[in-house]
Amino acid sequence: MLFVAPSISAFMAYSSIDTSSSPMKYNKGLLDTTSSFMSPYYQAPEDGVYLFFWNMHANNIRLKSFLQVNDTTVGQTIGDATSADYEGSSNLAILRLRKNDRVKITHDGTADEDQTMISGYLLFN
Repeated sequence: MLFVAPSISAFMAYSSIDTSSSPMKYNKGLLDTTSSFMSPYYQAPEDGVYLFFWNMHANNIRLKSFLQVNDTTVGQTIGDATSADYEGSSNLAILRLRKNDRVKITHDGTADEDQTMISGYLLFN
């Protein structure tokens, strides 16, 4: 008997260029198992509890980022690189989402390339 795993939503994307776009636009997608990530948004394909992790990388500035669900802030990071060349800031959130809820990252400055990323996956429904 062949076991077929259910399709679990999981994605990961990052930016390979400096960007000041808000919401954050990611130009490199590494994984998207259910085609639910359409930069700059992740759209929940089903009701469930999801885990999101994001990292922002700042170069010589103070950079705040906000994880938002349907335009409501549910998490944030603050990285202060004003006294250092670079500063990374990360956070993790576990959220109950409904089908078609939209998740995005907004920010208040320029995010540095390569270290700025987002990932997420469905834990259970």
